[in-house]
Amino acid sequence: MFVAHMRHTKTHWAKKLFNLTPYQAFIIYCIFGWLMAGTGYRRFSKAYIRTPRKWGKSELAAAIGNYMLFADGEP
Repeated sequence: MFVAHMRHTKTHWAKKLFNLTPYQAFIIYCIFGWLMAGTGYRRFSKAYIRTPRKWGKSELAAAIGNYMLFADGEP
């Protein structure tokens, strides 16, 4: 998975690989895992994610942004 190759940038986690927690993996799989059978488009085009402070929202959003920029295959 692309996100697992990203590294943390701050505090005592700096330069360590980003390990997805179960709830983060669920979010990733829900957003990117479901495709429409006939068209190949994703089932969801928007996602509203709400979690408490210090649960890795910024790092997860940055990893998703990097994936969308470099590896998604969109022109």
